[in-house]
Amino acid sequence: MPQPTKGKIRNGTLILPRAIRKQWRDKEVVLIPGKGTLIVQALDAAWERYEEKLRTGKGAIETRTISEASRAAKRR
Repeated sequence: MPQPTKGKIRNGTLILPRAIRKQWRDKEVVLIPGKGTLIVQALDAAWERYEEKLRTGKGAIETRTISEASRAAKRR
């Protein structure tokens, strides 16, 4: 299981550690903000799978927030 690691947000830009940066290079992602959290999920054409995974998770994020993030990302 991957270990949590630190990153920074500078002027609105998420700065990833080098090892993670190599792995996530040039990927499109969806960002899901929550109370004190920010989830970064790799973007895939199969949005329904992500929405379902998030909804059936531990409930840390409200379903309404997930739906809003999905709609906003689809509009882009």
